[in-house]
Formats: sequence, structure tokens, C-alpha cells
Amino acid sequence: MNPFTRFLSQWSADGPAQLSAFIAHWDALEGLVVRVYRRKVSVDDAQA
Repeated sequence: MNPFTRFLSQWSADGPAQLSAFIAHWDALEGLVVRVYRRKVSVDDAQA
């Protein structure tokens, strides 16, 4: 979890489940972007 989403998640424990779902999706998307950039591969290859 990156620092910004960790910051946001401190309020999500008692907050709406939508925020927690958004944070999880955002972190997954960020991880995918980082893998594509670092490995210099396509999205399909990064998801494998």
C-alpha cells in the first residue's frame, strides 16, 4: 500500500465500504502501471 492510500485508509475502517474497495482497486492499478513501466512490457504481459 502506498503512503497516500495508507493515509486514506485510516478513515475507511468505520467508513463506507466503497472507499475500501476504491483503495484496493487503486493499489492494484498502481501496481500494474509500475510493472509495465519497470519491465517495459505490455499490460497483458504485466498481468500474467
